[in-house]
Amino acid sequence: MRFLDSSSLSAWLDLTTSLLTNRPTWYSEHYSVWREISREQLITEQIKYIESKADLLSSVSDFQAKCPTNLEPSQFEINADIGIDVWSKPLLANFVGMETMQRITDIPKLSSYAILLRVAFAHIKTYNSKINDELNILVREVVPCCPGIPNIYPSGTSVFTPSAVFIAYTEDVDIAAELLIHESGHLKLRVLDAETPILSVTDQKEQWSSHKWYSPWRDDPRSLMGVVHSIFVFIEVANYHLYRVKLDINNHTSHRRLLTLIYQLLEARKNNPIDSLLSEQGYMLFREIDDSLEILVSALKELPQLKSVEPLHVERHKLWKTPTVSCKQAAEQHFAWYSENYADLI
Repeated sequence: MRFLDSSSLSAWLDLTTSLLTNRPTWYSEHYSVWREISREQLITEQIKYIESKADLLSSVSDFQAKCPTNLEPSQFEINADIGIDVWSKPLLANFVGMETMQRITDIPKLSSYAILLRVAFAHIKTYNSKINDELNILVREVVPCCPGIPNIYPSGTSVFTPSAVFIAYTEDVDIAAELLIHESGHLKLRVLDAETPILSVTDQKEQWSSHKWYSPWRDDPRSLMGVVHSIFVFIEVANYHLYRVKLDINNHTSHRRLLTLIYQLLEARKNNPIDSLLSEQGYMLFREIDDSLEILVSALKELPQLKSVEPLHVERHKLWKTPTVSCKQAAEQHFAWYSENYADLI
């Protein structure tokens, strides 16, 4: 089942379909150019891949085939369902439209990150077993990446590698847990939206291509669905950090992330009139989100010592300079800055 769910097989199906039908897709065209491979070479590689996997199904695990032959696969296993993979070619694809962060291939670094990720998964399981179960259903590959900028931890997913999460390398277990919850949340919302649309707006361009919405996590206008996804994933991340703070009041990372996210979420909800564009299912979903946000705000009253904590932004703000003030002031100042620079969209 792990092989059947893998991103590599999904990419293989897309590439093979385009070859058999002689109808190139966006992915197959860009993949061939990125690989600098001819159609004939790609056909040969596609056949070799599926034949090798067929042989492996009767012998060793698929995951073992991905690893260098001198290494034990268990070094990179997170659990029975998920492992680190920076060897499969579709997961290395870094052309524009795919994840562009540099993959980490340093073996000692990957081994230590695997250990950290196991602890992160344990924290997630004790926080919310349902989210842990969803992670194990939705994710098959974790792809560690180098963000290139200190103290910034980007992450991503792609519809062309649907069971993979690309996450920045970190040595902080709570940041690692956040990235896993964040990216699996995107995968979950895609499934929910495919089954029952979240928006009453059905035009894909209006959902994804019309960039006129405010995001506290970016410095440029975002798409409607982009904002919906952000609010959805970050509300759960905030709940995780609240759980971690309640366990340990001295957890500085979760202190800062909790307050940063609460005030960002408040700004996102206040300054995006999206409710009228939600479907019935979407409206119910956002009622739950708003209820959860109210509980998070109420929780701050029980943690008064956190009010002066400086913000901790996991995302990179390319244009806006993050102030060294309180989390509330930072969130408000970001929207004020956005309003000045994009007044025509407000």
